[in-house]
Amino acid sequence: PDMHDHDSVKSLLVDVRPAADGVGEIWGRAVTMPLARRGFGPKTTFLPLPMVPSESLRMSVGESREVWANIQKDAAAKKGVGAKDDACASDSLDDANNAEEEISMQISPSEAQKIAESFSRILSQCEAQKKALKECNSEEECNKAYMGMTVCAGQFLCPLQHYSFLQSLEGYETAAEDGKNGGVEMAEAKINIALDVLGQCVAHNDKKAAEARRQFPDVFDEVLKKSK
Repeated sequence: PDMHDHDSVKSLLVDVRPAADGVGEIWGRAVTMPLARRGFGPKTTFLPLPMVPSESLRMSVGESREVWANIQKDAAAKKGVGAKDDACASDSLDDANNAEEEISMQISPSEAQKIAESFSRILSQCEAQKKALKECNSEEECNKAYMGMTVCAGQFLCPLQHYSFLQSLEGYETAAEDGKNGGVEMAEAKINIALDVLGQCVAHNDKKAAEARRQFPDVFDEVLKKSK
């Protein structure tokens, strides 16, 4: 896909414009750039961002706010990412942990379809992590298994947060090679933060998937049946 295709390429869109600090800057924004976009004067490939956000962007903003709110609550209570989530280790989303918290979400049929497809990919691509989470015995084993399941599920449920986590791992390797004082400690802190954010996002989407399946059981059954 083309890099300007907002629907096909996962991108961070930033619309940077010169500050209106003087006559020249105002002229550039009001006259020079609009004319250039229409083929007059210097050529430009600049395309302004749409004034109205897309549906997916509005959903992402809402999810980000909920994830951030959960992070703040956990920080205030001095908690970690959360307890072991059995929903990720089972083929059923109707798990007791999810049932304890009532979630009120308005989910459309098309969104439920996408959620079901993501969950189906997790079941097929994260089998080893799911097995490890089911069979772990000690607290250390379960923590490692939970981390593995979180990272694996994150690539499907939270691609942006998953990418940030991978970037933090690369940053740790670079810091370890440089050997600078404080660099490794800072890199480890970034990994912990990235993993916390990823865990919060996965937990949120796991609950959202449970609600989607409750509202649209037929959609989930059909998608899971096709994946077998």
